[in-house]
Amino acid sequence: GMEGVVYLGFELSTGNCVAVKRTPTDRMNLQRMERVVALLEKTEHPSIVKLHCVERGKAEWLWVFEFIDGGDLREFLRVRKGRLSEEE
Repeated sequence: GMEGVVYLGFELSTGNCVAVKRTPTDRMNLQRMERVVALLEKTEHPSIVKLHCVERGKAEWLWVFEFIDGGDLREFLRVRKGRLSEEE
């Protein structure tokens, strides 16, 4: 995925937790980011985090995703020392 910092946020209208990812923008990755948004907006799958919206700024974008509780996937895979099975 895109490099960036992820924060825990709250959707004001519902009070639900969301994941807010900040990614820097530049001309080199702007087209790639637009393709990712277009793909995520039409993707609906239980194993893929749902994109709620994207706020586009000159220096950075804020991506708002559904919040998945349970920790960091990278750390989970590092500790587990292996891939996930299809069921996981």
